[in-house]
Amino acid sequence: MSHSSYWRHWGVAALVANEWRPKLQTSSQNLTEDDLELLMYAFPRGRVAKVGAKYVIYHGNDLQPFMRITKRQIETAFGIVGCCRWEFDDHERCQLSAKGEMRHLLKLKEDWPAVS
Repeated sequence: MSHSSYWRHWGVAALVANEWRPKLQTSSQNLTEDDLELLMYAFPRGRVAKVGAKYVIYHGNDLQPFMRITKRQIETAFGIVGCCRWEFDDHERCQLSAKGEMRHLLKLKEDWPAVS
C-alpha cells in the first residue's frame, strides 16, 4: 500500500486535521483533511515489511528527540520488539516541499530533516 493510499484508507489526514484544528487560532481553524491529504511526505515515516521470519523497518532516518518517540515504541506498536532490524531507505525521507507546507498550515516551529 502506498503512503497516499495509507493516508486515505486509514484516515491519517483526517486524524491530523481533527487534532490540530482546535489548536489553531487563525483562519487555519477551517483545516480539513483535503488540506493535508497530499502532504503524506511531510513527516518522518517508514514501513514495516516481513522478510522471512523477521521484520524490517525501512525508515528515512529523520526522527528527532523533540518528537518524543523511540524506535522501541515503534517496534512495540507493531508487536515486533526483538524480531526486527532497522534499515535506512532514501524513499522514506521527508520531502522538503511537503514539510514546508505542513509546517505553514499547522504553524509549527519545530524542524526536522528533509530532502528536495
